[in-house]
Amino acid sequence: MVNDKNNFLIKKSTIVKAAPSKIWDALTNSELTKKYMYGYEVQSDWKVGSPIFWVLKIDGKDYNRKGKVLQAKPNKILEISDFNPNSGQEDIVSN
Repeated sequence: MVNDKNNFLIKKSTIVKAAPSKIWDALTNSELTKKYMYGYEVQSDWKVGSPIFWVLKIDGKDYNRKGKVLQAKPNKILEISDFNPNSGQEDIVSN
């Protein structure tokens, strides 16, 4: 993790004992993401540069997140950005 007044970066890795295709499906399939992301369904075409949206509606209120696909090689690597508009922070790249 880098933390200074100009940068904030968190990198996290986890080893999962599962087939790469199962992990890819768990990350990119909205029916699966809503099971472990508190009901959020993911939407993207998973092409580099494309937007990602995590969509959740509770009692008519939207609690959506958004990001961008930074790297994507099916069953190999998925790197994304993530921004929570509900955080109260300004929607700018640095956040």
